[in-house]
Amino acid sequence: RSSDLDCLHKIFLYDTQRFVSKERAEALMMPLLDQLENQLGGEQKFQERVTEHLIPCIAQFSVAMADDSLWKPLNYQILLKMRDRSPKVRFAALITLVELVGKLRENYVVLLPESIPFLAELMEDECEEVEHQCQKTIKQMEVILGEPLQSYF
Repeated sequence: RSSDLDCLHKIFLYDTQRFVSKERAEALMMPLLDQLENQLGGEQKFQERVTEHLIPCIAQFSVAMADDSLWKPLNYQILLKMRDRSPKVRFAALITLVELVGKLRENYVVLLPESIPFLAELMEDECEEVEHQCQKTIKQMEVILGEPLQSYF
């Protein structure tokens, strides 16, 4: 439910006591990311839930993690959603990735080599909207990271 995501988002946002320990982060990671595949309620509900509630929650989750070694599995699980058979899920994963990069900024650079093959796949996606979003995602990542990504491809 959106209210659950909003509650988690606030916990992650105002966590000054390192509530999101390694154990809690590992327990929450997959249930949170699996919500990218939850298309219950139809397309409009999915879009609203993902863009307004889920993606901000996942992005803040990345910041609240007490252990930065968890960024790699978080990133990888987002990347795996880019291989989902639903174009809507692949599209949502791209937006999630941009938000993650936006939160981690220069810390994301170490995760780039792992991400490039997934982005390269989506640059030739069968769904035109996903392909366009991938190009947009790469441009946004270049702006956030302050470097061109072409050398990685």
